[in-house]
Amino acid sequence: MEAIDKTAALGYYKKELEIEQKLQQRSSEIRYARGVAIAYNKIATEYEKMGDYQRALENHLHGLEIYKDLIRVDPKNVLVQQGLAIAYINTATELVKSGDRVQSLEFTKNSLEIMRGVVASAPENRRQRGTLAAITVAGASIFLRLDKPNDALKEFEMANASYESLHSANTAAGPSLEAAACREKMGEAAARAGNANLAAAYFHQALAAVEPLLSAREPDIAVLYTAADAYSGLGDLERREASHANRDGTKERDLWLQARSWYVKSLDAWHRIQRPSRDGPNGFDAGDPAQVAKSLQLCENALAKAGARPGA
Repeated sequence: MEAIDKTAALGYYKKELEIEQKLQQRSSEIRYARGVAIAYNKIATEYEKMGDYQRALENHLHGLEIYKDLIRVDPKNVLVQQGLAIAYINTATELVKSGDRVQSLEFTKNSLEIMRGVVASAPENRRQRGTLAAITVAGASIFLRLDKPNDALKEFEMANASYESLHSANTAAGPSLEAAACREKMGEAAARAGNANLAAAYFHQALAAVEPLLSAREPDIAVLYTAADAYSGLGDLERREASHANRDGTKERDLWLQARSWYVKSLDAWHRIQRPSRDGPNGFDAGDPAQVAKSLQLCENALAKAGARPGA
């Protein structure tokens, strides 16, 4: 139902919550309380997809409170520890959207600390390592939203290393799309930190992984999102340099042309995504095709002003 009617899907998740709550009333076993918390998380996720971030936050907070109660009852329960870490990072993600920077940062650090402890106690557990990588990505995205690009870069680097390690045992599967997405986000963080050369290197590394997959008739959605954002990231770098190259008319024109070509490629990738969302696949934030279109128009305007033929 999520693909065709989010309101109807939300109704089913609410029915699930009602059933889980009835089960919890019949038994004090931890698994039934976890069921309620998980149902709250599903409802929150659906509200988030619908753009209702306040209700998403409210439901994530309900789930978080359940896990905080459970951890007091059974502090050594690994499933509870993991659930608490996930609840903290999910709530932190919504808090930063609402402007609560302090508590968002606190919850992010709590989540990372808990999940890193879980993985340290059983480093051979691949599922838990994957969960930590996903939480690390979410934490890095929060750091970017909080304008902490260096912290974000550090976290994306750790997530990238985790995904590469998890993927290394299966070389026949092609590149790790999660690692490629990390490289693209590392480029965004480096650009925000003012390191254009490093940013460009990361964007190109991401594209080296996903560009060969773009020729497929229906490429993985993660391939399209990563390519779209990496192309626009390179366009942004060229556009910024062009705006500071006005002493050399030829160089400035060439930079605007190169920026334009990156934005065109980005929009080509975006147009292959049926329902673009700012919440990209695998927990990665995504860019905005409307903003890419505006950036492309800026390039066209600059080229027209410089006397260059648009689209050249």
